[in-house]
This record gives sequence, C-alpha cells and structure tokens, in this order.
Amino acid sequence: MQFAVVNPGSLSAEGRSLVHDIDKLVGQGMPQANFGAYLGHVDPDLENSSAAYWGSNVPRLQSLKGKFDENDIFHNPQSLSFGSKVIGENYNRKPTKELLKIDTHHHFVPADLSFDFSSGPLHDFKVAASRLPRWSPSASEDYMDMAGGEGMAILSFPLLFAFPEDSQATVARKVNDYAAQLRSHAPSRFGFFAAVPTLHNPEAALAEITRSFDELKADGIVLLAKYGDKYLGHPSFAPIWKELNARSAVVFVHPGTTFRNTVINKYVDPAVADFPHETTQTALDMIMNDTVRTNSKCKIILSHAGGTLPYLIGRASSLIPFFAAHIEPPPKSAVEITEDFKLFYLDLALSSTPYVLDSLLRNFPKDRILYGSDYPFAPPPSTISLARALDSYEMDDETREMIYWRNACEIIPRLRR
Repeated sequence: MQFAVVNPGSLSAEGRSLVHDIDKLVGQGMPQANFGAYLGHVDPDLENSSAAYWGSNVPRLQSLKGKFDENDIFHNPQSLSFGSKVIGENYNRKPTKELLKIDTHHHFVPADLSFDFSSGPLHDFKVAASRLPRWSPSASEDYMDMAGGEGMAILSFPLLFAFPEDSQATVARKVNDYAAQLRSHAPSRFGFFAAVPTLHNPEAALAEITRSFDELKADGIVLLAKYGDKYLGHPSFAPIWKELNARSAVVFVHPGTTFRNTVINKYVDPAVADFPHETTQTALDMIMNDTVRTNSKCKIILSHAGGTLPYLIGRASSLIPFFAAHIEPPPKSAVEITEDFKLFYLDLALSSTPYVLDSLLRNFPKDRILYGSDYPFAPPPSTISLARALDSYEMDDETREMIYWRNACEIIPRLRR
C-alpha cells in the first residue's frame, strides 16, 4: 500500500514502513480495506468508534497513528519536514509568486454531525467510520495558507448519500445552516455550495434549493453524480434542473456513491478510479439527454477535471453517433457532443499534474477551469504537493489568474462585489 501521492517513488523508508505496517494491520481484519490514503483521518476516539472493526488491533493501530500525530502532519499542514520525507520535493516547494486562490472543491464535516453506519449505503463499507477527517474552520484556514496564496474556500458537503433518504432533508438543513453561519462570520474566507437531499424526493430537494438560495444566500448547490441508478440527465430530474436554470445557479457535481464491498484491487480505493468514471458517466448522460444545453444558464462544475471525460471525449464523440444511429430520436453529432462538453466547468482537484494540464489547456476553454483541492477528504500531503505542482506548471500570468480566481469570480456573483 502506498500514499496517494504524486510520485510514489519518492516515499522515504520511514514513510514506506509506516504505511506498510498500518496497511498490513488493517488487512488482517479487513482484507479489502484501503486505509493508506486516509492515514491520519482516524477518529480521535478510535477505540469507541470502530473497535468492532479493528478488534484487538486497536492498540497497535493507535500506536502507529501516533507516529504521524507526533509530526502533526495531517492536522497541521505546516509541518513541512515530515511532509517532505513522505512526499518529496514538491511538498516543500513554495510558489514563486503568491496569488489569490479560490478553492471551489473544499469539503467540510461539522463536528456535531452524527453518522450512523449501522444502515444506509455505507453500511457494508466498514472502514467508513474511520475515514471521516477531523475538520474545523481553523484547519481549513491553515490549509489554505499552506497551499500557497489561497484566499477563500467554497465549502461543500457531498456525503448526504451516507444517510437514509428519509433523513436527508433534515441533515441538509443542519449542514447548510452551519455553512451559512460560517460564511457570515468570515465572508472573505468561506463560501458554500448547499447540500440537497436526494433527487428521488423532488419536493424536498426543491424546498431546500429554494431555502438555500433565498434565505441562506448560498453560492451554489451540490448534486451527486448519480442517485440510485439514475445519472443527472435522467428525465425525472428535469424539474430540478428547470429551477436551477431559472436561478442561473452554480451546480457543483460530485461523485461518491460508488462504494461497494467488491473493489478493483485491495490497493485501489473507489476514489482512485470509480469516482472519476462516475463523473464521466453522468456528464455523458447530461450531454446526450440535452440537460447541459437545455439548462445553459446553469454553471455546472464537474469535479476532478471532469473525471476521465477530457481523455475520452474524442472517443465518445466519434463512436456515439454510429453506435446509437438506430435510436430515435437520433443521437447528437460528434461536433455537438464536443461542443456540449465545453459547456461544463472543470475543477482541478487532484488533477493538477502535467498529464492533465497539458491536455486541458490545449483542448478546453481556459475560462472554464477552476482551482480545487479536495481538502480534507484527500490526504493533505498529496493535495499540497499537487498545489505545488500547479504553481510550478508553466503558463502565462493571465491563464494562471483565470484558473486561480478570476473564473470563480465570474460564475459566483457574490465574489464580484
């Protein structure tokens, strides 16, 4: 098992040893668990919260976790020395020019929010109780400072799927009220995309959308990439899109419902490959069902640079018109599919390496690319290293400013004031 790092080969012997020990330990009780990418996100009350899962291994796991806590690497992102040992040179590299950054992919977990993993979609994903990061507003502010020039985080809570559908409206209200209060307390540091209960209950979803915009003055809303077996282009979701389009809403699309007991490989967390594929599938669904073009006033942000869609758009636009030629009404043309793809906005969360940037900056509108980190759900050493990679990537000043903050200001009205 390795960290989710930019360059796994840069792991120090100390880093490899700790990760190996913890992964081996977890594997004894849960062969399919992938804990390495979430080291340090263990509940501080680990023994009570997940003793049923870890059993007699709890003391050893706590001891191993303590080695990370001694360096304070996950809870104080400014602990550079240990970060550089585990990640490599990118972790220590400071941007040559400090620029404002608006993080459009930045999560939060209110401390008083209770998760019940005895039922619901995460019931069979046993490690979930220990994967939730410890979060606080001050931790986010510390992270923003550490990431280099970052000035504001647009908070989002994409975990409503972890709650039974009949409780999601209540949880959404609680989460959104918290985010609105935090934004009001520190409007220059925080904004928020409001959580929306399941779209399977359109009345509740529309009610919370209305409340979030009219009363809480949300900067946008979060939609999951899929609800049950329905992606976001499904006709049953048309009333939701109609309301959002009427409001010219920012719609942040986040994957995450693809948790399952059977994983690709014990080392490959669903967040590594399943989540990007989920985003790609919902984007194609929205393109082919005309959701994007019909609701063109919406500013739809696809997480993680659009998943795998930038890489697959040529394949999709070339094949769909032929594979679906027998279907009525006829499919869109290759040109139309490509044009609709460019109507989305893409954030760079976990996606700021040259592999991604080379393609995006060559083929995608620069005024639709946004900065994002995925803090705190992705390990801070990884996200900080990726922020450093973005800072050091060669681009002109105008493009950098567009990605770092100008594009976000263009689509979020409050930021233009």
